[in-house]
Amino acid sequence: MKKTSFSLLILIILLLITATILEKLYGTPWVASNIYGSTWFLSLWALLTISALIYIIQRRLYQRPLTLLLHLSFVIILIGAAITHYFGINGQIHLRLNEAPKSTYIDTNYEERNLPFAVSLNDFQLIYYPGTTNPMDFASYIKITDSSQINNSSLHKISMNNILKHRNYRFYQSSYDSDRQGTTLSIYHDPYGITLTYIGYFLLFASMTLFLLNKYLSLRKKEK
Repeated sequence: MKKTSFSLLILIILLLITATILEKLYGTPWVASNIYGSTWFLSLWALLTISALIYIIQRRLYQRPLTLLLHLSFVIILIGAAITHYFGINGQIHLRLNEAPKSTYIDTNYEERNLPFAVSLNDFQLIYYPGTTNPMDFASYIKITDSSQINNSSLHKISMNNILKHRNYRFYQSSYDSDRQGTTLSIYHDPYGITLTYIGYFLLFASMTLFLLNKYLSLRKKEK
């Protein structure tokens, strides 16, 4: 059981490294939907959590705080991944210049969902590399109308390197229309699952660091 747990842990760490690279290429919504919130990734964490809990009970490792912290992180990550999988929202919204504000978007199942505010496109800019016709960046200037806030309207810039965050919704620049009069934004909403997952990752790496530090100090103590 010990070998199984550590093998699964190494596999998951490698997947996390891969996910970090893919996030730079395809963006957070894609990684959250296809990796962090996917059924196979959730199942992998479940297997690791179950095998780790069995190992703890068999060896009575719950009496060791560091071991308990390490395996507690597995449980937190599993819960966070489950929330992302079952409750996370991922979709797209298409906006055109001079069109009325939109308060709906299309999710990954091609179903229309409501936003708690309205979004409209005020301007769009395509930026080229100097002296070339190759696009370097493209930016959408978005107006958000939100009756729940004191300043019920606000302007924001969304580009490839600039994410818009509003009421736990994240907007990412996805693509643009060929006539440069419209833009498509990716929408991601998962305020609780992703937070729990990051807390779990922090506890995981903190406990592993403390394990290594504790082992190092023990070796130094023996040498003396």
